[in-house]
Amino acid sequence: MNSELQERIHILWDELADMDTTQFDEAARHLMNSLCDIIGAQNAVWFGAVRLGDSHPDDPIKGWRVPVFQYLHPAQPLDAVTKEEIKRINKDGMVDQTTVANAAAAGRFRANRLCDLVPDAWFQSPFYEYQYRRLGNEDAVYISFPINEDAESWFGFF
Repeated sequence: MNSELQERIHILWDELADMDTTQFDEAARHLMNSLCDIIGAQNAVWFGAVRLGDSHPDDPIKGWRVPVFQYLHPAQPLDAVTKEEIKRINKDGMVDQTTVANAAAAGRFRANRLCDLVPDAWFQSPFYEYQYRRLGNEDAVYISFPINEDAESWFGFF
């Protein structure tokens, strides 16, 4: 890692450490904005993921659900598509391969590009077209880390 990048990361860490715990929204926006700047992403999203009690044996994501999310640059189409996807997961148990792959690794830190999570054919799917390409997102990186055994924090960068 070059020294300029390392310095930017240290400054970001200090800025976040100086924020009060009541400033969660501001801290999340600042973190996402700074990381987008560092990695050259256009937008970011944070998901709070929780694991519900005993899940149904057929649940492909083993009880993990996403009750909250926050975009760095919210827009009606993004919010609508994300709410629709979360509703589908929570109500119908219909889950995309990317979510299944991410949830399968729950409990440990992970960082994945879309191509790490799904086969090449997925990029020709209606889901990819609807959830990503039509919204101007060709690729994404997802970083997930456990808070405890029943809660995780997931960030996506587009």
